[in-house]
Amino acid sequence: MNLARTIQTLLVLALPTAVSLQSGHVRALDCHASGTPVALSSAWQQGNVLLLVRHTEKCSRSHPCEADFGLTVAGFEQAGQLHRALRALGTENTDFLFSPTMRTWSTAWMLAPMAGHRTDDAWRDCDIDFFNTLESFRSPGRNLVVVTHSHCLNALKDRNDMPLLDFNAGDDEFFGLTLAFNASEDSGFDPEPLACRLPGSWLNSTGDLL
Repeated sequence: MNLARTIQTLLVLALPTAVSLQSGHVRALDCHASGTPVALSSAWQQGNVLLLVRHTEKCSRSHPCEADFGLTVAGFEQAGQLHRALRALGTENTDFLFSPTMRTWSTAWMLAPMAGHRTDDAWRDCDIDFFNTLESFRSPGRNLVVVTHSHCLNALKDRNDMPLLDFNAGDDEFFGLTLAFNASEDSGFDPEPLACRLPGSWLNSTGDLL
């Protein structure tokens, strides 16, 4: 490799990771990036966002729990980080839906303790009509936060019927993974990906959105 090619490669590697999601695959690296796209903030204020959240760290043999709330201490800390991010965005025009399990209920309650929460078995299988099923739960002009499971996120498809994620959302590093979509009427409920975040990548040290 000549010197010019080497310098070009180093410059490319030095560029900051893109934070907004374009059509095509969502890379795991995208979800570690900081920064909230302007498009997400704008769509949120208009009540047009569908936010899919994988429950935070759950109890298991490798992550034992003392109490039966479905989440580890780290899981509650992750949910607290997400709560602070949602509080910074504002939840006045936001509804919450969760899968009927203890770990998703605990995550949803931590996200918004004072909000009304709904659950339903209708969409827990995360089939091909997942987005269409969620549409029936979303009110016009109101954001919908859905606390769900990794297999539902892994089942998401893009507009070309290809898997949206190019990584396994069920890996331990992706507890609390959040995917944001623009679900406005203009999209015809063919949601446009807006952002991918992990619990610790929403806020700076002073509690402001990045």
